[in-house]
Amino acid sequence: MTVGGNRGNCAATLVLTAAVFTWPNRVDLTFDRAINIATMNVTSVIVDDSDSGDQFSGSGTPTLLAANQVRVPLTMVGPVSVPNTYLTAGPGTNLAAVNDGGTWPGTTNLELPYS
Repeated sequence: MTVGGNRGNCAATLVLTAAVFTWPNRVDLTFDRAINIATMNVTSVIVDDSDSGDQFSGSGTPTLLAANQVRVPLTMVGPVSVPNTYLTAGPGTNLAAVNDGGTWPGTTNLELPYS
């Protein structure tokens, strides 16, 4: 996961502080500050589940659970063989901080649960 800071007028990078996968249909993502999910692209969120051997992709409409937490609904897309359960999400999720517009660069193979 990339962690950034302020440089001049640039907004601080949005930081993921927790992620919990609930089999089989959702992952909850918590950030360091309030987020805007209006333009969120949930299809950029992927969970590889070692327990079921399935890969899941974000689908449907995200739900704001708290000012800094979003629930992403998931759909199984196929089999996967991984030693642990991982979250991958690209910068194309379009998540941004409400207060300063800082964006989330995403993460690759982040082991779940994460806190």
